[in-house]
Amino acid sequence: MKTTFMRAAEGRLRAQGHLLHRTATLAFCEGSVFNEADALCAHATATFKYLRALPTQGRHAKELPRARTPGGKEPA
Repeated sequence: MKTTFMRAAEGRLRAQGHLLHRTATLAFCEGSVFNEADALCAHATATFKYLRALPTQGRHAKELPRARTPGGKEPA
């Protein structure tokens, strides 16, 4: 992904994304972020490759350990 920042983004923002082209294995995308005055604040382009999903039959996801605060206590 390549991101270009044009100006500082302040206030209410609006994002817009587009799929430019798609093949059987790739997607070419772009996105833009606009401020309240409809001025372009950031623009990004990216190429994504589709991956096959891993087989999940008979498999179970392991639970992730809980995050701890710097004092070693679990967050509330």
